[in-house]
Formats: sequence, C-alpha cells, structure tokens
Amino acid sequence: MKKKLSTALVFVLSFFLIFNSFSISVRAEDDDDDFAKDPIAASGTIGSNISYTYDSSTGTLTLKGTGEINLESAEEEPGIEGDTELKVVKIEEGITNIPEGMFEDCTALVEVQIAKSVKYIGSEAFAGCTSLTKIEIPEGITRLESATFADCTSLKEITIPKSVTSMGVGLFDECNKLDTINYNGTQEQWNKIEVDLTLNEDYDSTDDDTDDDEDSDDGDDEEEEDEDSGDDEEDPDDEDDITDDIEDEEAEDTPRTVSPQIFFKNAKVSFSDGNTIQYITPSISTSKTLFVYNGKNQKPKITVKDGSKKLKEKTDYDLTAPKKSTKVGNYQITVTLKGKYAGSITISYKIIPKKVSLKKLKSKKKKTLTISWKKSKDISGYEIAYSTSKKFTKKTSVIKTVKKSKKSLTIKKLKSKKKYFVKIRSYKTVGKTKIYSEWSKAKNIKVK
Repeated sequence: MKKKLSTALVFVLSFFLIFNSFSISVRAEDDDDDFAKDPIAASGTIGSNISYTYDSSTGTLTLKGTGEINLESAEEEPGIEGDTELKVVKIEEGITNIPEGMFEDCTALVEVQIAKSVKYIGSEAFAGCTSLTKIEIPEGITRLESATFADCTSLKEITIPKSVTSMGVGLFDECNKLDTINYNGTQEQWNKIEVDLTLNEDYDSTDDDTDDDEDSDDGDDEEEEDEDSGDDEEDPDDEDDITDDIEDEEAEDTPRTVSPQIFFKNAKVSFSDGNTIQYITPSISTSKTLFVYNGKNQKPKITVKDGSKKLKEKTDYDLTAPKKSTKVGNYQITVTLKGKYAGSITISYKIIPKKVSLKKLKSKKKKTLTISWKKSKDISGYEIAYSTSKKFTKKTSVIKTVKKSKKSLTIKKLKSKKKYFVKIRSYKTVGKTKIYSEWSKAKNIKVK
C-alpha cells in the first residue's frame, strides 16, 4: 500500500513540475513578444490631417494629406521607425514636414520621394538607413538638420536645393561613400552655406592650471642654491613674448560655423551652371616638421598631390604661412585648394630650443654638487635632471626648474661618495604649453 502511494505521489509531483515548467516557458515567450516590433499597418491615420497606406508586398509606404505630420497626434503608433521591411517611401504633395527620427534605422529603405511642399526635415529623420543610396531634397528647405543622414553608409548621391543656407553638425556622419553632390545653385551660393558647429563644442569643467615653475622634487631633502649672482637684467633676445606669427592654438575659440566642405572630403559637386568642383583629401608630404632654433627663418617644404599627380602652387593651391618663423614656438601652414579642386588642410610644425651644453660638474664640498652650463637664447627656463642611475629612473631622479637668467646651480645634501649623473634641457613657454629642447648628453661625477 505504501509503495502504491509513493508511486502515485511521484507521478503527481512530476506532472506538476512539467506543467509548471511549460507555463513558465509560455510566459517567457509572451514576454519576448511584448518587445517584438509590430509591422506597419496596411493603412492608418496620423492625426486628422495625414493618412497612409502600406503595401507589404513591395514594402511601399505612401503618405497623403495636408500640413504637418505630428506623430504624437496619432491614435496608434504607425510603427515606421526602425522597420526593417520598409523599402520605398512616397510623401505626396500637401505634406509640409518630415518629423525628427521618423524613418530612423529603416535599414531596408532604398528609395524616398519627397514632395515639393515639404519645407522641413527633422534631425535624424533618415539616420541609420543603411540601404539608402540616393536622395533628392526639394526646393524650399532652408536647413538640413543635425545627423539627418548620419550612418547612411550606402549613400552615394544627394541633390541639394539652392534654398539651403545652413547645415547641422554631423549631417553626414559615417556617409563614407558619398561622392556625388548635385547643387541647384551656383558655386558662389554654395560657398555661402554655413555648417553650424555649435552643438559640437566641448566645455571642459576641470581646471588644470598648475604652477609652471613647480619642482618635480618628490620630497628629497637636497638643497639647491644659485651660484651665479650676476646681473639679472634680461637679454632682449630672451624675451618670453613671441611674434604674432605664432598661433596659440589653446587660446583660439572653436569656430561656430565652417564651409560645407567639412562633409565632402572626397566628393564632386556639380552646379546648375555646369561648373564642378572636386573635393579631395590631398596627399601632403613635408621635408620635416620639427626644427631646432637657430635664429633663422625655418619652415617645411610642402608637396601636394592628387594621387600620383603633383599639384602646382598658385595654380591648384595657395599656401598661407607665417611671414617668418624664427623663434621657438608652434606654427601652421594652410594649403587651400583652388581651380577644379576645393578644400583645405593645415600642417603644423614646431621650432624647439637649441640643445643646452653642460660645461662642468664640480664637487668641492662634501655632499655638494655644482652644475654649470652654456646660456641659451629664446627660452623661458631650464630643467636639470640628476640621478644616481645612468638610466635616470623615476625613483632615483630629481628634476629642478631654473630661471633662464641663470647658468649654474649648486645642489646640497646629496649622498656622499656616490656617483651622480646629470643632464639638462631648456624650454620655452608658449601660451600654456612648454616646448622643450632635447636633453643634453649626460655627465657624471662622484660627490665628495
């Protein structure tokens, strides 16, 4: 009897577990269905003024009506955004806008027909439409909003009306195949289009201001003193100020607007009068971009090429460069293409201080080291590194900052009978940036 009851109990428990497991599985599938995207309905309305029909056999969506499309006024979500079956969109005459993000991530969309009555297209309206290869913007639209076609990775051709006067930041981000621009206006009108970079500005909330003359001494008890007690009157050649030819990049404000060339680095633009321009990313070669101060005018030699073709200065491009670059600092040369080419590129180059020469190392007193060097021009100061290791490891090294008027330094409280290695370099402060010379060759001495 007990055996029969036991068998029956096992059967009941097994049935309960199987049924419960099935119930959980069904609920899980139901939950997954809750997140599945509904297909676009065969027909519907968006507010009281817009209606649509959808042919699922061809993936064609047709929108009809008058006035603005307001997706928030729809009684039921039409389910257009992110649909992966939508292939063709037809927006008929009478409709005046395409809302923000309306066709975003419709990855199968290949054709868009926009009526001339449309006067506004919202940001990200077609972002992520990765199958879209061509689109025509109707006359009357005055601005192409930010990221409208971002991530349209197959987009190759676009027609832009002459009514467009501005473009938003990121308009064609990741549209790397875009190479044909049809502009229904003149080149003069095209050049007046502004790309708004306002949304692209970065604001740094941190304050990294530090004392430029702060020593990197990490707590060692060595003492230092200046042995040179000569006149501190500054040599005119040692002035901290640099010429107006040097641009302090950190002091410049980020431009709020630029030309549309920022979007079309390798595209051909055709104008209504039959003229064309070819944007290219030119191949730039320079003799060198790092120079050592010698008091003379120094700048790199620039070679500009379109593929294997060498372009000619004043015919294919102009160079904008400082009149002279004789002092230590950061400089720039801008190559501006012209003729059948368009666009520009900037090359940066630098003049660093001349390498400093160590003159002598002396240790006349116990635990004391005196360092002397040859004074340099056009600098802001010196850095002297000394270490018990010839490799100048971080743990064994100390760096001291010395005024530019000095040419010797005495360091006390060193380790007696220990060999010390010493090297020196100079620096020039330009804005908030220090430009350093190369380190001198190290010398060593055994301290008394």
